[in-house]
Amino acid sequence: MVCRPRALLPGRTRRHPDFRFPDRDAARLNYDSPNYQWFSRHYDDFGYIDRVAVDRSARRSGVASALYDDFRTFMSRDVDVLTCEVNLRPPNETSMRFHERQGFRVVARQKTEGGSKEVALMEKKL
Repeated sequence: MVCRPRALLPGRTRRHPDFRFPDRDAARLNYDSPNYQWFSRHYDDFGYIDRVAVDRSARRSGVASALYDDFRTFMSRDVDVLTCEVNLRPPNETSMRFHERQGFRVVARQKTEGGSKEVALMEKKL
């Protein structure tokens, strides 16, 4: 699965398109992310959420929840599980709380960048 632009949402621009994931023509992508590669080794089929950010001025307004609702609806047609990672070191406690509220659970931890970073690898069954 790879992010690639789909039809632009109302109010979106070419610079800020809506991205969605499935690329059914590729059995496994050569995405150079150790976290994506971990999921590829441990799951036969999965949706992968990577690098979601909400502008500070729009936080706590439901934007992220709406995005994740869309991810869940869109991906549930093709996969049984959504995956993501959340930083443990350096910690991203806000993201961890958000993902736990969304129903994600930690399935593993992984150190990256020579051990200077650590992430929680998470899944949500659909």
